[in-house]
Amino acid sequence: MPFCMVVNCGRTSIRDGPFSSFFRIPSKFNNNHKIDNLRSERRKKWIAALKRSDLTELKLKYGRVCSKHFIAGKPAQLSDTENPDWVPSQNLGYTSSTFSKISARSRYVRAMKRRIEVTPLNYKLNIYTKDEQIKPPISMESLDLALRECNRELYELRAKVNQLQFTQEYFVNSDQNTLYYTGLPTYQHLQCLYELVESDIVITHSSKLSKFQQLILVLIKLRLNLPFIDLGNRFSCSRTTVSRIFFSILEILYDKLQSFIIWPDRDDLRTNVPRCFKENFSNTSVIVDCFEVFIEKPSNLQAATKTWSNYKHHHTVKFLIGITPQGAICYISNAYGGRASDKFITEDCDFLDNLVPGDLVLADRGFLINNSVELCYAKLLTPAFKRGKKQLSAKEVEDTRTLAHVRIHVERVIGILRQKYVILRDTLPIEMLKKKCDDDFSFIDKLVVVCCGLINLGPPIISLE
Repeated sequence: MPFCMVVNCGRTSIRDGPFSSFFRIPSKFNNNHKIDNLRSERRKKWIAALKRSDLTELKLKYGRVCSKHFIAGKPAQLSDTENPDWVPSQNLGYTSSTFSKISARSRYVRAMKRRIEVTPLNYKLNIYTKDEQIKPPISMESLDLALRECNRELYELRAKVNQLQFTQEYFVNSDQNTLYYTGLPTYQHLQCLYELVESDIVITHSSKLSKFQQLILVLIKLRLNLPFIDLGNRFSCSRTTVSRIFFSILEILYDKLQSFIIWPDRDDLRTNVPRCFKENFSNTSVIVDCFEVFIEKPSNLQAATKTWSNYKHHHTVKFLIGITPQGAICYISNAYGGRASDKFITEDCDFLDNLVPGDLVLADRGFLINNSVELCYAKLLTPAFKRGKKQLSAKEVEDTRTLAHVRIHVERVIGILRQKYVILRDTLPIEMLKKKCDDDFSFIDKLVVVCCGLINLGPPIISLE
């Protein structure tokens, strides 16, 4: 197992392999197994840079230096001796003054150049007298230092450019960046997601973005809903390329993340019942509600009628969502027109097929599905209605308050879903309702499934305590 020999680094190929490269200590032998002076010099400088007194031939043979210790992330070519990465120089576990000395000396050389005064030299000749302006010669050492300084600045600027291009290095040490741009709580969560989809992302010799950058582009779109032209500017590619990447990676994420939205086994539910459910709702299997997403007005009159929501006063599509008592999303329906009632959606989709005898379903007053739930030998619990009465009884008021205390968790999950992925709060283009010719699901169906799957990747919403 390769490990990094640099003091206090500790990177290994097993733990950090996907995000680090590991390089051998240079050998002093060439391809003909003869000692090479340039290779020997480089080997000595590498060993000197490590500053370790416990190095043996065995450790030098099997030890490695990781990409963290090079400005460009890898060593320079053997012949490129002026390159700052000819020897590891970054994060070596001790304070190095090499670059500061070079910088100081190069500044001195530049200052001396500015201070050079033109010195007239008078040559008295028999024929005529002429003034010559001669600058003192610049030594090779000064030029060498200036070149090294320029190379170092070049590699540092390249490293900064890499950070601005949303590479893995931009996220690896910043959970804050990960959360802001992707909605995932830590880089470890992002790494797991990338490993899940990496093998399905296809890149060619003409691809401008790496596999990781393509994933990040889609997550940023879901998280912040930046326009395609904005994303194109950020990733240095055209709007058409961004659109193509978004829809292709969305398909991959949908294929992988739909398995994260599962109806849990009843025994698992009973084993992990949160405290707020134990006393009155210990048999709860699912809490359901509907939420709506704004869309553009369809040009077709019939479609416009079906998508008009009297509740939102806007054209919308509507989804049925179900969560477990622990707060995990266990069901999400396909999109329905905003005009559809909660009752119609619940009975039309395959939600009821998941119920088993003895299940308890918690819902709001609008879910008039008692008969449908009872046909599954399950029980529906909703807040009490007045039903012509002037007011509810004291028991009904208390029962409603107790139910509202636990049913509010589904509203919390919907709120987190919409807050974390801004695309669900904005008005989506009508093209998102289209389906591929051989597909039963529209793009908006897949988009919502992906967002729900990403929510389930995070920590539990409801504590067991």
